[in-house]
Amino acid sequence: MDAQLREVGVSRTVGLVNTDNHDVILRPDGSRLFVAYEPDPDTGLVDAVIQEVDAAGHEVYTWDSGDHVDPAETTAGAASDWAHLNSIEILPGGDVLASFRHLSAALRIAWSDHSGHQRGDVVWRLGGRRNDFDFVNDPLGGPCAQHTVSRLPDGHLLVFDNGSVALGATPSYCLDPADRLGPTVNRAVTRVTEYALDETALTATLVRSWEHPDRFSYFAGSARRLAGGNTLVNWASSREALVSEVAPDDSIVWELAAPSVLSYRAEKAEVPDRIGPTVGLTLPDGGIGGGAVYETGDTVVPRVRCTDRGGSTLQSCTLSAPALATGTPGEQVVTATAIDGAGNVTTVRRAYTVLGAQPAIAVRARGAWRTTRTLRLPHRGDVRRAVLRLTNTSARPAVLTLRGSRAGSAYRVRYVVAGRDVTATVRAGTWRTPLLAPGQEARVKVVVTRRGVRAVPRRTVRVVAGRSGAPASESSLVLGLRSR
Repeated sequence: MDAQLREVGVSRTVGLVNTDNHDVILRPDGSRLFVAYEPDPDTGLVDAVIQEVDAAGHEVYTWDSGDHVDPAETTAGAASDWAHLNSIEILPGGDVLASFRHLSAALRIAWSDHSGHQRGDVVWRLGGRRNDFDFVNDPLGGPCAQHTVSRLPDGHLLVFDNGSVALGATPSYCLDPADRLGPTVNRAVTRVTEYALDETALTATLVRSWEHPDRFSYFAGSARRLAGGNTLVNWASSREALVSEVAPDDSIVWELAAPSVLSYRAEKAEVPDRIGPTVGLTLPDGGIGGGAVYETGDTVVPRVRCTDRGGSTLQSCTLSAPALATGTPGEQVVTATAIDGAGNVTTVRRAYTVLGAQPAIAVRARGAWRTTRTLRLPHRGDVRRAVLRLTNTSARPAVLTLRGSRAGSAYRVRYVVAGRDVTATVRAGTWRTPLLAPGQEARVKVVVTRRGVRAVPRRTVRVVAGRSGAPASESSLVLGLRSR
């Protein structure tokens, strides 16, 4: 995993059936110590295995509990998983400290030949049926079904001592300290213990024991000594709290509650937050084609939602403006920005279109549509025709109006729709289209006739298209008339 806990590589045991997830150690040189649970075809049992693999992925040494421990030492009855290895640690000098839940013992394993031991030998057992230590000041006589046995800088051992009770056909894993070879007994107490070891005199003195009266963690869990002396306790199967930090005076500094979460172990570490917050920015449907298209003057409030999963907590979630700018037609952009406690910034932009409320008007006599046009009528009686196109360019259905001016006595201008003369209503400005959908158009034919014989100066007809009920929303064009 990298600093953000994202997977960057995978490694496994070599030549084994199983690579177990209880523990793994990555050394600075890239070598690793793995844990595995391996079926033994000769005994039908599942052995606990520790394997060292070098940085190149080659096997260095494999330790198998079936070769060094008698399965009769188990406290798990007839379970095939008779040893159940759940934590490993490299001790000063290179030996391995390993915790076996189903032996209720922690073992020191020689990882090289030394002091009369060959590689793989069990140097000593702390707890279990073949316990090597006298437990001083510990009325419970050592660990039971423990997890995460670790060595402290002063040489003491820290143990998350689960305790155990019989559950149906599954026996308790705890031994009677007065009869270690006898039947197991119930001990519904989970505690964090610290032992001072004398490996010469083989004594384990209980120097500290802490428990919470309302919590029993039947399986999993961990205890880690923090810098400064506090202890981080992970409760695993006890759901009253996920993790507690406990001071040397046994007071709880803080706790994290997460009843739906079961955590096998907990570690306290600083994980730099390089995960930017997420921003959701949604613009309401403007009513044109399902997109973000609006009309000038509309009041539109975007919806924004920011979240942060990086761990440093969302600090702000802001819009570039509380409402969309719709005062000017054209393409516009709104932005939303989120900032977390680590300074990570995420900005999302959304484009939208603002349409003018004024309808579009164009004229065509021949060729393309234009916004202005001149008609030539050189002789008396000449007739010229043009077509006006009115388009609803707003974001909503609208009724458009048309108003046309006179051209003087030399020309007669008429307006015709579907063969019907509507000149009077156009001149009065009261002619209206049917209700037009956004983008829909209506057409009006303009018929101009030359009346007089004498040539006259250029005349113009101003034609104005508007939107009913919105007198300020008008567009116009000029139709020019020439007699020569």
